[in-house]
Amino acid sequence: MAQVILYDNPSRFGTGTCWSPNVWKTRLLLNFKEIDYKTEWLHGPDIAPTLRSFGIAAHIPGTQLADYTIPAVRLPDGSYVMESLSIAQKLEALKPEPSAQVNHPVAKEVAQSRQRLIICLVPVLDPRMPRECLSGPTIAFHRQTRKKFYGMTLEELEDSFGGREAWVKAQPLLDELAGILKRQDGPFCLGGETPSYADFIIVAFLEWCRCLQGGAFERIVGNEKAYHDLYMACRPWLQRNDH
Repeated sequence: MAQVILYDNPSRFGTGTCWSPNVWKTRLLLNFKEIDYKTEWLHGPDIAPTLRSFGIAAHIPGTQLADYTIPAVRLPDGSYVMESLSIAQKLEALKPEPSAQVNHPVAKEVAQSRQRLIICLVPVLDPRMPRECLSGPTIAFHRQTRKKFYGMTLEELEDSFGGREAWVKAQPLLDELAGILKRQDGPFCLGGETPSYADFIIVAFLEWCRCLQGGAFERIVGNEKAYHDLYMACRPWLQRNDH
């Protein structure tokens, strides 16, 4: 079987490592299932023209920050898929065992809760990306696209809506996600001895916070044992982050 190719955007760490909370959902799943894959790195300005050249259809207008986004993958049959949930469903079909229960209702519940949480914390986290994480031409690209989307610079977004105000808004969502984890014994959303896609959705967010530095990761995992335990339990699938 041919390798899966994962299209990712490199951080400034080492020779380039995964940082994106969306790509990490895919990478965690690939690592968990032990699917043979390799990474091809794309800087921000190259994402749209590269994925368009593969014949991938653009996102439905208004559903994403851009027409083309990472993650995207090339599957062993030569087909291309963009968007993390669509990719997860394809990978689950490609290698059903071990199952990550991608279509479990709890995974959808977690995804919706995480999205609301990220919206609350965007003024805290997004401005840190070009300062602490992104590399090369992606830095200017990120600043330009976010200024167009938000109608202000990242620094203006941070000054106006970040800090304590953002964390106060985020706390009920952090509690909500932690509550899902606490429904079962053990660290995983669905209980048992192995993680599911629902867990990877949360861990991908936590790893993004860790990459951005600034104390968000420590604040979240330090104040809630459920997040700490889940992150530690999923560390084996976070190890491969740069190829």
